[in-house]
Amino acid sequence: MPKVTWGGDLTEDDIESAELSSFQPYAGPMPTSGVYRFLKRRAKKEQSKAGNPKLVTIWVLDGSWKPEHKKFDGCPLFDHMAVMKSMNWRVKAYCAAIGVTSTDFMKRMVVDEEGIVQKIGKVKFGPDDSVEAYINVKRDTDENGNPTLSLVGYLTPPEDEDVEDDVEDDDVDDGADPF
Repeated sequence: MPKVTWGGDLTEDDIESAELSSFQPYAGPMPTSGVYRFLKRRAKKEQSKAGNPKLVTIWVLDGSWKPEHKKFDGCPLFDHMAVMKSMNWRVKAYCAAIGVTSTDFMKRMVVDEEGIVQKIGKVKFGPDDSVEAYINVKRDTDENGNPTLSLVGYLTPPEDEDVEDDVEDDDVDDGADPF
């Protein structure tokens, strides 16, 4: 049988010198649909397969916001947000959720050499900086029937920190388009 030749720029030394991540995969229960507070894990400027710019943000559910959310603490949510005119409403909601202006987003975003966001305007995005967002999520299933979490929309931070869940635990998605 033939041996595999990987090609590319990865070497054995690169693998041996790599630092293992402290990130632990989430193994808890999947949150139900509703509004939760998430903390930014990482954001990165990337490009879609179609060649459009996008911002990929990894959010982690903050189970300390409400006692009933504790069991979901650490659940990840991945957002691949296209940054283009047809998605202006989504970018605006993202900006409002994290407290930056459109000018901050378009002209004051700083990334490192790998495209990882370091700050947007005055909001620092470093690994030790806490950026939070209130996000409406929907519990879905993937093509294999496994539960997944989908982003429905970003919310403006509550002034009194008393955001109510929009969807009851026993609500069932009938697949109907609400629009």
